[in-house]
Amino acid sequence: ELNSKWNEDFTEEEKEKFTFVLGNMTLILGRSNSRASNKDFSDKKIIYRESKISENVAISSNSTWSKKDIQKSTVRLGRKITKIW
Repeated sequence: ELNSKWNEDFTEEEKEKFTFVLGNMTLILGRSNSRASNKDFSDKKIIYRESKISENVAISSNSTWSKKDIQKSTVRLGRKITKIW
């Protein structure tokens, strides 16, 4: 959406960099995925809070979803992945 928070906070170059970074990815199942779609984080976090996936519930406690939040999430998920494998 043109007037979205994502468009306000991220340049075109940053959107290319951060859109498909591990820390900006999450698993959303079924209708919740289509409900979240391309909504702003303030709307998505309501959907994440209802999730049965603990990572989504944790994300929903953030007040923002900034570059710094995405970078922190990338590090956290990377550590979890390396522990598993």
